[in-house]
Amino acid sequence: MKTTLKRLITAILIISLLAACGAMNTSVFAADSLVHEVIHSDMDNYGFDPDYTTEDSEYEISSLNSISGKSLMVKKLNVGWRNLITDEYTSDIEFKFKCISGYDGVFMLNASFNGKTDKLINLISIYVSDSVLRLYDNDNKEIYEFTFNTIFKIRLSNNRSSDTFSIYINDTRIDKSVTLDSSVYNIDEINLVVDNDSDTMDLILDDIRVFTEGKPYPQLYSSQEKGELYEESFDAYTEPTTYSFFINRTPVNFTRNIIAEDKALFIPAKELYTNLGMDYVQDDNTITVKNDNLNLIFTVDSNVATINGNNIVLNTAVKQIDGVVYVPLHLINESLNAKVWWDEGSMMVVVTTGKYKNDNVLRIINGKLYMNGEPYYEISYYAENLFNSFYDVYTEDPENFKSSTTYIQAENLLNSIYMNGFKSIRTNIYIDDNYYVSNSVTDKDKYYNCVSEFFDLCDKYDIKVVPCMGLSTKMHLSYFYTEEYGWIKGNEKIVDLVSDTSATSRAEMIFFLEEFVAKYKERNTILFWELSDSANTYADLGASNNEVAYSLLQLADFYTDCYYTIRKADMVRIISTGDSIPKASQWHLLKATMAGSGEDFTFDTNAERLNVFNLLCRDTDIISIHGKNIGISSNPDSYYSDSSGAKVLLTYQRLKIDALTLGKALYDGAINGMSETGRNDEESIQLYLKSMIDADIQLAYWKVDRTDTLNSEFVDGNIGKVISDSNHELKQTYLVNSASQDNTFTSWPDPDFEVFDPENINTGETDTTRQLVMSGIKILGITSIVVIVIALTLFLIHKKESANKRRNYK
Repeated sequence: MKTTLKRLITAILIISLLAACGAMNTSVFAADSLVHEVIHSDMDNYGFDPDYTTEDSEYEISSLNSISGKSLMVKKLNVGWRNLITDEYTSDIEFKFKCISGYDGVFMLNASFNGKTDKLINLISIYVSDSVLRLYDNDNKEIYEFTFNTIFKIRLSNNRSSDTFSIYINDTRIDKSVTLDSSVYNIDEINLVVDNDSDTMDLILDDIRVFTEGKPYPQLYSSQEKGELYEESFDAYTEPTTYSFFINRTPVNFTRNIIAEDKALFIPAKELYTNLGMDYVQDDNTITVKNDNLNLIFTVDSNVATINGNNIVLNTAVKQIDGVVYVPLHLINESLNAKVWWDEGSMMVVVTTGKYKNDNVLRIINGKLYMNGEPYYEISYYAENLFNSFYDVYTEDPENFKSSTTYIQAENLLNSIYMNGFKSIRTNIYIDDNYYVSNSVTDKDKYYNCVSEFFDLCDKYDIKVVPCMGLSTKMHLSYFYTEEYGWIKGNEKIVDLVSDTSATSRAEMIFFLEEFVAKYKERNTILFWELSDSANTYADLGASNNEVAYSLLQLADFYTDCYYTIRKADMVRIISTGDSIPKASQWHLLKATMAGSGEDFTFDTNAERLNVFNLLCRDTDIISIHGKNIGISSNPDSYYSDSSGAKVLLTYQRLKIDALTLGKALYDGAINGMSETGRNDEESIQLYLKSMIDADIQLAYWKVDRTDTLNSEFVDGNIGKVISDSNHELKQTYLVNSASQDNTFTSWPDPDFEVFDPENINTGETDTTRQLVMSGIKILGITSIVVIVIALTLFLIHKKESANKRRNYK
């Protein structure tokens, strides 16, 4: 069970072990030998498939005099491979060759680097000089001497940002190398040229390869070191049986239960007003409540109250039950200049005061989304590429941008969204492949100007935005500028950005995040901040993707870093990870990574999925899912295992309970599903959205396809009508509330005036605790008296028996 006591005991045990044994930290590094980009001319398997071959080339693929199986036998050749991707830590060019006796040609290996695809540079040459077959470098200096009719393997290896290629002959490094005039950051093309005047094909080539190796990582397919994985257990969620009470976001505890009676709700009066720091005096059945701003008088069994000399007729009379005075919500509303919300489904009362009634800021209260004193409910649109379309056109011509077709289409789309009753959208605010945004001052300014234009347009139609900032994307990888080559990518990848706290990319991403939030935190446009988009779906899947992956644990630490960066600048808005629905095996994949045992695709149990949510959202305020086809049997990620290992279909109801179990709100950032019918028509979509409404999912965004990104007709069309109707049904289901009759606001002319200081609320925990302590002391006192009486009785009996024994002895 997850309790404070359990955590305390665990902490004591850990401290004791560390004190006894000393802390140990071991790292075992294994080289990451993953092939990132390969060209290969092993004729048995791959064939000869270059990007270009000149017309005067003379070659054939033959087993005659081959190196192994079929090889490339060459007389003349000019061939090349382009568009290579060699931006890892090391890049290698390798081939096997054999020169038959009598060979008298010249073989050259050329390459282009760093985006200079029009400039091929010679690396090495092989030709006969003084009847000896020799290898020469790019300055025509002799490097090595070969023998005829013998197979040799040559490998040229470069460490990224170095100007030198080391040379390996038959896998042994020789003491000479090839040095270029500038550093190498990327090999774009390799070119093989053979010039031979003989009539025979005396040069044989095979196994031509270009491959890259990443920097060392703790595991072959993971940047995560092996270690123990802590799992928590959680008390099963149970429906509340008593009402909870909140003022703004502060819980207030009463020693007496809130009472629902006669279709009204009653709150213990004395505890309420004294917890707000007010004087409470009861004279028979008349109560007076005072502070510097309020003089309130009300009477038991009367529905008339006096507030600062003005009589107010209440909807419900004040009650006295078992000697305790209870006031109705209407009196709380009028006396505190507050808005009250009686949430019958969640059994809680929310009292909203001051600016919180009208500031349009989304907050979480007891696991529910609230804005302006009411729960926030909406099904709207995830216009994924809306900002990207905006940005592409803006960067081409900022001056004439507003007259462009894209701007006009975007405006029409937002107008349609507004006219159909929607209040917000979700969109990607990052440019995944544009590293200039984070690395170039000029381009960053252009980006921010575009974001501001986009937010201005949203403001025009009163549309709030969930900006998905894509903090774990290529946009935030470190690049640097060189005079010769322009922008050059650094030695870091997304896995380094996420997993390495000391990475340059991480530091630059944090700086960008600080800058972005500082620029836009005051804008009414922002509904809440979103860190990334579906980053969890890539965690612990290195072997499947044939690359090094970050772990779910490292992603959680990354989110923590981002969360507290935002919190320093913005203490108010909600922060979401932007994660997708967890993969069906998300926790098992992490456990396999921590054990170093490869990937494990066993379905997680519900308890294990809770651990996934708890880990990823330990700091963020809301659980994010992308529930495409959740609850549909054909969706592989829509299952979990029960205690016997049997498959169970995951549903929105189950996910809602997960969130409540963890005390979090839940939202779906990308719905795009259909019902179990398998059809994608309006009826099926309506059934799918109904399942979400029935589960009380407060906020969700329908994912708009790329082709519909700027299409306002999509919002106005048949599917748009289904979404609009479902949005209306969601609000009708959950926003029709008994508390509306209790909000009349007739006592205070200033709607934002604060009758009391909400920062100094006594939450009532001390009263409850004191009551428990006093009860404990009372029980302890009674127990002590009983023990003393029993002990004294036994003592007197023993004394009497001893006296009798002494008399008998005499």
